[in-house]
Amino acid sequence: MKHSQESAIDVKGDSKADITVRGTNTINRKDESSPSMIHVSDGDLTLRGDGSLTLSGRTDGAKIGSNGHSGDTGQGEEDFTGSIHITDDVTISATREYYNPSDTGSAAIGSGEKGNFTGTITH
Repeated sequence: MKHSQESAIDVKGDSKADITVRGTNTINRKDESSPSMIHVSDGDLTLRGDGSLTLSGRTDGAKIGSNGHSGDTGQGEEDFTGSIHITDDVTISATREYYNPSDTGSAAIGSGEKGNFTGTITH
């Protein structure tokens, strides 16, 4: 799956998503700045199954979590107040790539660049 100026999956507000991961899966981003790959700012996300999910590419947002600051996409700073649950035997891999060495970066799972973290992540 490739994504561009929008998140590949968006779980926000009162939304809940339960995603079963089977086999080998990849979400890849090639442009310089973008929102989170799987956007969860204040929603509830569960990843379960026995597969793997690799997240690669450049983002201002967390790979899984809230968006970060980006003047290019206009997404702004965003706090992470939601919940992410990783259960069963799901394997998550995330690469961290910078397009500007002075960037503070964002989390692989959690808060985007310049965002506060008050949510929960369980594994």
